[in-house]
Amino acid sequence: MVRRHELIDEQWRVIELLLPVSGAEGRPRVDDRRVINGMLFKAKTGVAGSSGARWAVEDGL
Repeated sequence: MVRRHELIDEQWRVIELLLPVSGAEGRPRVDDRRVINGMLFKAKTGVAGSSGARWAVEDGL
């Protein structure tokens, strides 16, 4: 189920092709889709930094 400010699967398929492939070295990357959905949420709602951090923790980011 897609939440209000998240990308639908068709949108994600287009964006996913534009992202770089994760390298083998260094820290493992987090899920790109969750990061982009978080950025879209912040851009669409204008949520303040402290409220956004609380939202991220509750959502498991």
